[in-house]
Amino acid sequence: MRTIGVNANNDIYRGPDGNLVVLTGLDAYGQGVAQAMRTQRNSVPLDLQYGVDTLSYIWNAYKPAQFIAQARALLGSYPDTVAVQSFDLERLDGVASYTSNLESIYGATVVSATLAQSGANPL
Repeated sequence: MRTIGVNANNDIYRGPDGNLVVLTGLDAYGQGVAQAMRTQRNSVPLDLQYGVDTLSYIWNAYKPAQFIAQARALLGSYPDTVAVQSFDLERLDGVASYTSNLESIYGATVVSATLAQSGANPL
């Protein structure tokens, strides 16, 4: 697997050599699954089922089982995934966070993120 690297702001960036950073193997895989988890379901015009529905299952109504099922399905179908070992979700004071342990053909990795609700009505 090979992809262009992005920084914490989701922007492409240059490495010390002045060239765009290119990730391969486990680094590319880890960035790819993190990007997939950031994709809001129904936001990809050519594949409306891609992504996870954080709006419906985390913010509008807290339905953790549905969110976890969608996330596990997405991660399990991501290229080069061997197994989703675990997926843990928490929500407290308008902030949700998840951690997932994944096994890929490149090795094991952990994907985690914190999601803060945007808008005028924080939980």
